[in-house]
Amino acid sequence: MRRSTMAKVDSNPYPYRVNNRLIIRLTMVLGFAVISLISLPLIAEEAPTAQQRYDEAFRTMYKDASDLDKTFHFAELAIQIGDIEGALAALERMLIIDPSLPQIRLRLGALYFQIKSYAMAQTYLSEVIKHPEAPADVIADAETMLVKINALTSAHHLTGTLVSGIRYQSNANSGPGSNEILLFGNTAVLDDQYTQQSDSDGYLTGQISHVYNFDRDPALKLETTLSLYANRQDTQKQLNTRLYELQSGLHLGLAPKPRESLDIRPYLVANRLALDGIDTFRSFGGGINVGYQSEQRGHWQFAARIEDREHDGSGQSALDGLRSRVDLVRRLSLSETTAATIGISSFNEHTNDAASSHWEHGVSGTLQRSFASPFGAIKQAWTTALSLGLYGRDYDAATPTVDPDTRRSDTTIRVGANLSIPMSATLALMVSVGYSEVDSNLPNFANENWVTNIGLMGRF
Repeated sequence: MRRSTMAKVDSNPYPYRVNNRLIIRLTMVLGFAVISLISLPLIAEEAPTAQQRYDEAFRTMYKDASDLDKTFHFAELAIQIGDIEGALAALERMLIIDPSLPQIRLRLGALYFQIKSYAMAQTYLSEVIKHPEAPADVIADAETMLVKINALTSAHHLTGTLVSGIRYQSNANSGPGSNEILLFGNTAVLDDQYTQQSDSDGYLTGQISHVYNFDRDPALKLETTLSLYANRQDTQKQLNTRLYELQSGLHLGLAPKPRESLDIRPYLVANRLALDGIDTFRSFGGGINVGYQSEQRGHWQFAARIEDREHDGSGQSALDGLRSRVDLVRRLSLSETTAATIGISSFNEHTNDAASSHWEHGVSGTLQRSFASPFGAIKQAWTTALSLGLYGRDYDAATPTVDPDTRRSDTTIRVGANLSIPMSATLALMVSVGYSEVDSNLPNFANENWVTNIGLMGRF
C-alpha cells in the first residue's frame, strides 16, 4: 500500500457515484414495488373466483347427492380453498355410496395426515393396502405415507437437509471498487490485489435435526440441530470457510384458542469458525424463537439471540465481545399460490474495540409464488421468490488508521431472485442470482457484488 501526500479528502470525494447509486437504489425499490402492485390485483382476483366455483359445486352436489363425480369435484374445490372438513365429509359420503374406492381412501388418508390426525390417516391408508383392487401406485403412495406417520408418531424423529452447489461472485473478498482509499485521513492508493476480486467456489451446507417428543399436552419436545457449512474458493483461499453450530432447546406448542397456535423455543447455541484451515473464533450463547398464527392476526415470528464470541489468536482479541440480534417477521398469505414476508431486524456487535462495535437496523421483504411445473414428468410445483432488503450500519467510533475524525456509516441494499425446481419429493434444483451494494461514507468500505448460484438440495 502506498501513501500519498495529497491533502485530506472530503468525506464524500465521489458525489457522482453516490448519485448513480441512489438512482440504482431507487430504481430497484420502485421495481420491487411495481412487481408487487401488479401482482396484488391478479392475486385479489384468484380467491373470489375459487370461492365462487366452490359455492357453485356445493349447490350442484346438494341437488344430486348420489352423483359421485359431482361430490368428488366439490371435494377438490373444498381442498383448494382450505375447507378440509368439507372435503373430508364429501369423500366419506362417497365411501358410504360405494365402499370399493381405494383412491378415495388414499385421498382421505392424505387429508387426515395433512391436519395431523394420524390415527384416522393410518386407518384409511391401511385399508388401501389391504384392498384387493387397489392399483400398485396407490398402494405405494399409501405405504410411503404410513412410513412418514410412523416416523412422526415416534418419540424420536430424525430429519436432515443437505445443499451442495457452485457459486460465482464478482467481489468475493468484499474489496472496494476503487484503488483510492483513506489512510490516516489522507488519500492513498490501494494495491490491486486488495480491491474487489471476482472468484468462484464450491460449497456444502447441511443440517441434521433430532426431535424427542415427550408425548404430553401441551406439546413439549426437545430439539437438537447440528449445522455445517464448508466452501472452497478457486483463488481467494483466505476465504475458505468451515463453520459448525450446535443448537439445542425445548419446543413448547400451545393452542390458546381454537385455530390459534403459539410455539415457544428457547435454546442454547455454540459454534466455531475456521478460515483457510485456521481456527478463528468460537461462540456460546442462547436465544428464543416465538411463532404465533391465527386466522384473524395472521402468522408472526419473533427471534432473539445473544452470544459471546472469543477469537483464538491473541492479535484478534480486540474483536472479542457480545453479538445480539432481534428479528420480527410477518408472513402474509396473499392467495393459494402466493405469499409474502415483511421483516425488521436489529443487530448489535459490541467488541473490545469501539471502532469495530456497531448497530445495524434493517427492513426486508420477500414475494414468493408457486406454479405448476411446465413439464408433465414433474408433479411438484415450482417456486420462485423475489427479495429486497435495506440495512443501515453505524459504528461507535472512528478507525484511526482510516480516518481518525470520521465514524464509519454504511447503507446496504440487497436484491435477490431464486427458483426452486423439484426433481422428486426429496430432491430439488436451486438457481439464484443476487446483487448487494454497500454505500459508505469511507471509500475503503464501499463495494458491490453480483452473485450467481446453482445447487442441489436433498432432504431426508
